[in-house]
Amino acid sequence: MKTSFRYGAAMLCLFLLLGLAAPGVYAEEAGREISVEELTETADWESAESYVPMDIQPAKEGEFRLLKKIFVVDENISPAVLIEPNLTRLGCSYEYLETLKEELPGERETKTVQKKVMVESDSNDPAIIAAEAEQMLAYNEGGFSGELAIEPEGIVIEDGEKQSYSYTVTDTKIYTGLASQDSYLAPKEVSKNGVTLTLSGIEWTPVGVLPDGSGQPASYTAMASYSGQGWGSKTVGYKAILPYSGEVVKETSGKVKYTLVYGEIKPAAQAENMDKSTEDLDAAPKKSVPKQAIWLMAAGGVLVVGAAALGILRRRGERI
Repeated sequence: MKTSFRYGAAMLCLFLLLGLAAPGVYAEEAGREISVEELTETADWESAESYVPMDIQPAKEGEFRLLKKIFVVDENISPAVLIEPNLTRLGCSYEYLETLKEELPGERETKTVQKKVMVESDSNDPAIIAAEAEQMLAYNEGGFSGELAIEPEGIVIEDGEKQSYSYTVTDTKIYTGLASQDSYLAPKEVSKNGVTLTLSGIEWTPVGVLPDGSGQPASYTAMASYSGQGWGSKTVGYKAILPYSGEVVKETSGKVKYTLVYGEIKPAAQAENMDKSTEDLDAAPKKSVPKQAIWLMAAGGVLVVGAAALGILRRRGERI
């Protein structure tokens, strides 16, 4: 009877101790907040949207895997902006090793062009116009530049502005066998080259003597003068189309080809990096032990003490 009582008392003590420890543990566990902080690394390099590699080539040196990224950029671009840190491809991590540089030649393009220029001249002689014109013409269009030479044999002349003018037309008519010096015996108007001329003067010349002994001229000869105004037009300027031709050149500056070589990071190297990270964590300030850990340690101690007490009570009960 005493043995059962002692055994029951020990069990009761054990449960009381566990009851005191457990609520603190469970309460602490239920109230704990778990947060995940993501660690990100940044590097001073341009994004792939700005510089896209023209080729990516995997390679090997023995058992060591390499990855080559090839870029073709302008001469003023530094290869440092192309280096990508923490490179991972197809599950394999790489680190930057070196950069290979190759200068690419520029391009030179030539072509023959023709150009026409219109000028004004007082002459319609191609030789004179060609001598007065510019012999060489500078050309700079579409990135092409050079000089074009004039081609005199291809000059085309067009009439320029027309100007009207007037001029005087004269003519002389001789009329013979006139009975008297009467101006009415001579025509008042005549035509010459399509211009109507009017009588402007008459010179009379007597011819022979009458047979009646009067001494009067037998007839008269009239030299009539006529004048009039004609109209015409003349070209006061000419338009000449001058052809030029020649070879022009377009030059494009060269670019630079960079081959960035990356090497595989072996698992051993990754482990070293992990060890280094662990050392960094050990070097970090120590945090205080959570309360729930203390409660769990206390509960474990109680269990050990309780188990020892039960063993002692059982041995005593067997003796009694």
